Amino acid sequence: MADLCFDSASSQVSEDKRFLVRIGRGRYKLSDPPQEKRGSMEKKKAIVKRSYFDYKNAITILKEKGLFTELEEILNDLTEIDHRKIQQAFSDKGWETEKKILLGTGWAWDAYKDRVIVSVEFSLIDAVHRDFFRLLMWHHDDKVDAVIYITTTSKEPKYNNVRRDIEICYTDYPHLMPVPILLIGLG
Repeated sequence: MADLCFDSASSQVSEDKRFLVRIGRGRYKLSDPPQEKRGSMEKKKAIVKRSYFDYKNAITILKEKGLFTELEEILNDLTEIDHRKIQQAFSDKGWETEKKILLGTGWAWDAYKDRVIVSVEFSLIDAVHRDFFRLLMWHHDDKVDAVIYITTTSKEPKYNNVRRDIEICYTDYPHLMPVPILLIGLG
């Protein structure tokens, strides 16, 4: 089913044959607009709405490194919420993509530049928690100054749920997550 979704990053099915949108774990709906209208619609630059949560002054770090303006340019040019297209946009700006996290594993950050990690997660909240664990490994090895974490506002892992989990760490366990995070919800 996932291969028939428009936002599937790993699908081998061409986009003209996709007709589903994933709305939750194991839940799908027909695309809106329907596939036959998608081809006839004018291609306009649609601005993807976004929400920000700045944990431990990540924006300040990105501005100091000259990366916040670059991030804003990438986000302003988005016409759809698509993992591969977002990763390609970072690559086009000179970010290293598929940056290996740990040798001997297939783990990789979506993009990396000047000690800043980008992780794009549109699948499961558990994948977010896995990434946080890997982030702690990199913090321990002194390889990261900040992370840009991109998710959606409308489906798992929802921006509000990820923000809630970060805020719990910040409020109840302030030393648990020492790495500044800029959480971005696209919707």
